[in-house]
Amino acid sequence: MKKIWMSVIVSIMLVCSISISAFAAGSGSMTQDQTQDQTQSQTQDRAQDQSCKQTEVNTADREQARLQIRDRLQISDQAEAQYQDRLQQQDQTRSCFTDTEQHWAREQIGSAYSWGLINGYPNGDFNPDGVISGTEGVLMMSRLMNCLNVEESQADPETSIDLNLVPEWAREQIQEESALRIAAQSQCYGEAQLNRLQFAVMLAKALGVEPEEVTEDTVVFLDQSEIPQEDLGYISALRTLGIIQGTDGCFCADQTVTRAEAAAMLTRILEALE
Repeated sequence: MKKIWMSVIVSIMLVCSISISAFAAGSGSMTQDQTQDQTQSQTQDRAQDQSCKQTEVNTADREQARLQIRDRLQISDQAEAQYQDRLQQQDQTRSCFTDTEQHWAREQIGSAYSWGLINGYPNGDFNPDGVISGTEGVLMMSRLMNCLNVEESQADPETSIDLNLVPEWAREQIQEESALRIAAQSQCYGEAQLNRLQFAVMLAKALGVEPEEVTEDTVVFLDQSEIPQEDLGYISALRTLGIIQGTDGCFCADQTVTRAEAAAMLTRILEALE
């Protein structure tokens, strides 16, 4: 009887062992299948990312856009004369600021200074990687507009701003015609820091640039989903003109605009008009 029970127990143990092995094998197969599915999904995602490429700007489209803006805006003779005078006064062998000698935007900063668009600090620095407030951005663009022959139709009758939001040192300057118009248009004229999107849209509106129509197939920048739809047309128009550039195909709209980046955008406008 004891032998019979022993045989039964051994048989049960064998059956359990086979079941456990089969279950383990099945689990391993499921894990392997899941891993393969995840790998395949990641590969498809990477392939999709690689297929999403920034739409190139056609050279003919850029030249056409520049011709259109030249029809409305021209550099004034007075601004051109002042620019030439400043160039003669500057030492062309060195940077006009002590801290821009090795900076990527050295030439654009020097050009912006020669046009009277930017100022430095009493110690001779420009602080190229420093940020810009709304007030500073408005005044920079106002100086740019004062270099141009602007049609009277550019004037905006709605020029109401709250001077309490403007730092005391800039209140007189911001009430000048061009500065007041830019401030009222953008509503970003206070002491808060400007990001790249705010500065670019402010610039486009100040110049009277018409927003481009952006189709579903157009990739202006790879991160354009972060740009509000009502602003994307302005960003596309500035890119076509060659005024704004990105990094690795991205615009980085929420990133604060630096003094060097602002100087570069402003000088590219003047280059497009020459």
